[in-house]
Amino acid sequence: MLYFINLVTTFMKLQVSFPVIFTLARMRQAVGMGLLLVSAFWFYKIAKVVKYEVITKSTFKTC
Repeated sequence: MLYFINLVTTFMKLQVSFPVIFTLARMRQAVGMGLLLVSAFWFYKIAKVVKYEVITKSTFKTC
């Protein structure tokens, strides 16, 4: 009987911990996706500024 109670208790712990683990993993995945999008946005902005600076400096040198 004690073995059965331990088995049920373990099963109950697994039922609770399984969704908690997957919820935390999904939140982490969402945070990772957000960071990826922000990084891509800033890379685009910096590349745009660098391109503008290169074009501007090369036009002033030829004049």
